[in-house]
Amino acid sequence: MVQSPVEISSKTLSFAEYLVYEVEHGVRYELDRGQLLEMPTTTG
Repeated sequence: MVQSPVEISSKTLSFAEYLVYEVEHGVRYELDRGQLLEMPTTTG
């Protein structure tokens, strides 16, 4: 089952802000149109 990314931020971020954004260990994020999205974990 493929999960869709989850939006975690309502603030619009610039690319420079995204590069210095502090994240949890092991959690991957993507910047999409200024919105920070948590990426789904991989499944086996």
